Amino acid sequence: MNCHEGVLLLDTAVPLGLIFTELLTNSYKYAFPNQNNGKINVHFEIQGDRSLFEYADNGVGLPPSFNINDQKKLGLSLSKIIAEKQMGGTLSIDGTQGFRLRFEFPNNLYKRRV
Repeated sequence: MNCHEGVLLLDTAVPLGLIFTELLTNSYKYAFPNQNNGKINVHFEIQGDRSLFEYADNGVGLPPSFNINDQKKLGLSLSKIIAEKQMGGTLSIDGTQGFRLRFEFPNNLYKRRV
């Protein structure tokens, strides 16, 4: 883990936590079928009014025909919807050598509540 210090509002932290949980679950279920040890890397930092979240594993990756918009299972599709529609971010996935996800989002999307 490489996570820089910073503060996120609960309205941003909860959906980010849902995305992270989905990714971690997928890695444990699918990424390492014939391995006893795999690597999962997480990077998070706040850069001014934007945040960057990166997740990667060194598992089997995604099939060449994988299309996130064409999935019958909800996991990654729901993560994409949360990331782009709810949080106003951009999400990119690469599954050619292991699995990599990069998610940039505004950290000022919601105003502080008093």
